[in-house]
Amino acid sequence: SVLATASWHQPELPPHAWVEAVHEREYYRAFLGSRLGDAEARRIGFREQLSRPELIRRTRLEVGGTVLTAKLALRHGLACNLAGGTHHAHAGAGSGFTILNDLAVAAAYVRKHEGVSRVAVVDLDVHQ
Repeated sequence: SVLATASWHQPELPPHAWVEAVHEREYYRAFLGSRLGDAEARRIGFREQLSRPELIRRTRLEVGGTVLTAKLALRHGLACNLAGGTHHAHAGAGSGFTILNDLAVAAAYVRKHEGVSRVAVVDLDVHQ
């Protein structure tokens, strides 16, 4: 295969403190507790699915995966998270099919824990 199995990494659920360093605690805890209102759900784009445990877990794993990817990129020069890159969420609200801004969480993490002073995000999503 193109990629050896050893080059695949499985993320863990991130500590709440990582997410709360970027997102308002009230918004984040409402998402975790399936307490986001209809207006918030419409803004995000996931109406019925927001309360599903699978979506909550997947969203948290995406954040953990992007932090892991940032750490691996610092260590090895290159890394990729195919599930990450959701960057439309704001500190206190989701938007554009983005519940948590995994890129902002990863940037905050590497600045605090990895000695990185500046982070650049290059947005090359489906609009290209």
